[in-house]
Formats: sequence, C-alpha cells, structure tokens
Amino acid sequence: MQEMLRALKDGSFLVILHDISRDQVNAVHRNATSHVIHHVMFPEPARLAGLMKICGIRNIEISEVEDFFLAVGQK
Repeated sequence: MQEMLRALKDGSFLVILHDISRDQVNAVHRNATSHVIHHVMFPEPARLAGLMKICGIRNIEISEVEDFFLAVGQK
C-alpha cells in the first residue's frame, strides 16, 4: 500500500475495485500458478480501513458484497 500511495499526488484518490468478492480474490491468489502472490491476501474491511488510515488515507469508504469489493480513500 505504501508504494501505491507514493505514486499518488496529495488530494488524489486511491481506488481498489474487484468485480469479485474479497474471498474470491483471496482464493485466486492462493491457487495461482505463480507462487509470488500466494501470500498476498486481501484483509477484512475493518483491517484494510485501519491500514489505510495508518498510511494517511482519509474519507475511507469500503463496500463488500457477494460479487464485488470496493475501497476508496483520499490521500
């Protein structure tokens, strides 16, 4: 997340969007052919919001439903 934020200008938005659920994203990572992403798991919304706050992101909104995941915040 720090690398994503490094690339953002102050006042810009960080948007994380998947057209599948967080659980499905994690399953894709666990079962990927490349072992590089096996350990890269999307945290629960409350944990992600906490990480975003620690990194200086504000106005955080996270939506998690059956068929998509969306997290938005402003640097």
